[in-house]
Amino acid sequence: MFVFTIFWYQIFNGFSSQVPIDPIYLMVYNLIFTSVPALLYGCLEQDASADILLEVPKFYDQGRLGKKYRWYSFWLNMLDAVWQSAVVYWLCHFTYIDTDCDMWTFGVVMCAQLLFVNTFHLCLLLQYWTWPMVSSMVLSVLSFFVCALLYNGFVTADWTWTSVKDTPVNIAQHAMMDPLFWLIVLLSIVLCLVPRFTLIAITNTLRPSRVLTRRQLANAVDNKPRPFTAFSCCIRVLCNDEIRVNKSDEITGSRHLPD
Repeated sequence: MFVFTIFWYQIFNGFSSQVPIDPIYLMVYNLIFTSVPALLYGCLEQDASADILLEVPKFYDQGRLGKKYRWYSFWLNMLDAVWQSAVVYWLCHFTYIDTDCDMWTFGVVMCAQLLFVNTFHLCLLLQYWTWPMVSSMVLSVLSFFVCALLYNGFVTADWTWTSVKDTPVNIAQHAMMDPLFWLIVLLSIVLCLVPRFTLIAITNTLRPSRVLTRRQLANAVDNKPRPFTAFSCCIRVLCNDEIRVNKSDEITGSRHLPD
């Protein structure tokens, strides 16, 4: 998404290869702003609890046989990235068109859009919420604002070591004081995530996975509330026959798992 966003900007660049985002942000975006949540997601995320996996070890087949990531998954993710990048850029473009908005302000707004969309996208996929995961996302957002305010607050025209022309003095401060900044960020989050949210909702409603079905059955049998899974839409209505099965079938869930 980050690369595609810069690509849209190049359409209006003529023969120049200038990017609107400050080189400092280009360096630290993937290094600091978005790296830790993604790493923790890969280390801590789980679709089902340890108890369910011990009861139904066949669920491990999905990863072992490559059933979760198919050939079309890559292209769906690419299309989603193109859509999100287009929303981020063109929303910012049409908001500031024919205004006195300078390039660095434009870049700060886009960087904020990218960060928030990336963070909420991760929330949409997250199934297993932990304090380290939540803390990393909050700190990622805070680190952006702290970095932007400090950098643009202390930078001066004498800072030649940054190799940045037209030094961005107080750019972030002025951008964040404008209500349009926050409106653009909010609209970007909503518009960027609508397609993926819709796809997740339809998939989990019409063709729920075996893991999801088993997890919902276990919650219904144990009279437990459904675990919080961010925006992921799950089946909440189970057949009465599934709830009235004998205890042995309740534990394994084998009679009610789709092939």
